[in-house]
Formats: sequence, C-alpha cells, structure tokens
Amino acid sequence: MNLIGYWIRSLADDEYPPPQELVTDYDPATRDQIAAYLDAGSTFAVYRGLSWCRFFCDHPMGNCELTDGEWVWPQDLSHYVRNHDVRLPDEFVDHVFSMRPPMAETTNDWSTVTPDESFWISWCAKHRSNSLVARIQSARENADTEIQKFRAEAIREREQVEGVTDTICQWSGCDNRALAGRVLCASCLLKSESSSLLIEPYMNLRPIMDA
Repeated sequence: MNLIGYWIRSLADDEYPPPQELVTDYDPATRDQIAAYLDAGSTFAVYRGLSWCRFFCDHPMGNCELTDGEWVWPQDLSHYVRNHDVRLPDEFVDHVFSMRPPMAETTNDWSTVTPDESFWISWCAKHRSNSLVARIQSARENADTEIQKFRAEAIREREQVEGVTDTICQWSGCDNRALAGRVLCASCLLKSESSSLLIEPYMNLRPIMDA
C-alpha cells in the first residue's frame, strides 16, 4: 500500500516537500472528484494530534489516515486538493477515475500493515518545482546558527547557577566536567532533556512560507 500526501513538518525536515511546490491547475470537475474520493476513504489509523495546513489557513484538519485498500493518505489531503489546488500523482488520479468508489467503513484490522512512503518521496522529488528550496535552506542555516547560540547560552547559565565539579561527565565519549550534584555536564544534560521542545520555535516554517 502506497502512502501519499505528507508535507514538510519543520525546517529540520528535508524528506517531504512543501505543498506550495506542487500546485497545479486541475479543472473543477477533476479536482472535485479527486477530493470527494479522498473524503470517502476508510479509516486506516487514528492519531492523537491534529494536523495543520501547510498553507496556514484556518481550515480544521484531521488526525486520521484513510485508505481505499491500495493507497493510504492523511484525512486532510482532500483539503489540499480542493482548497489549494495541490497536485497528486498521476498513478493515484488514474486509480481514482478507473476504480469503484473507495470501500465503505469496514472492520479491517490495518494495525499490522505499514504503508510504503518511498513512492511518494520519489514522486515528489521528481515533480516539485523547488521554488522554495533556497529559501528553506537559508532559513535552516540561520536557525542552526541561532540554535547554537541558544545552546551555548543555556550551558553557560546552567554552569553558573549549579556550579561545575572536577568529576568527568558520564555521557559516553564526553570529557566535560559534570555539574554539581549530577553525573552529567550541562551540555549533555541539555541533550537528555526535552531540548527539542526548546528549539522548536527556531524550526517554524510559517515565516518563510508566508513570505
């Protein structure tokens, strides 16, 4: 089963493209039929968090993946087709127009099935316009610089507040001195905590996408 319809999540994501690079000019009838087909899919999986539109519109997004038994896609993929004219692979579009409507909701257990995303990644790489690549790369480099500054400042502040001992940090391969009362240095402690949440604002896509 091929997985389609996933988009870049943050500046740290170099696997998926922004949907802006796949905008097309489907005629209204074609666009509506594709979107209706996507909406009619059967539930494949349900996740705890809601998705968000990469065009940053206010449309409510879903938390499911849908399927027709051969393809798997995010619940909100129809929104990208219907509202933002995003192109999908010809192989999938041909499937939409040559097959019966997607299966009705079933009790099929898809928990043991892992959809293959390699087709989607390869197709996107061939068909995206790359119009945002340079902007994303520049923003990523700037974010990396700011993150390094943030980490350095966070380490200095922790060392000043907690103090440093003569004991070597127990993180594998680290030769820094541990913080007072701890077995790790400030740098490794930052790694072990939820530092991804702290740097998340630097990875925000919205400024470059809005531009």
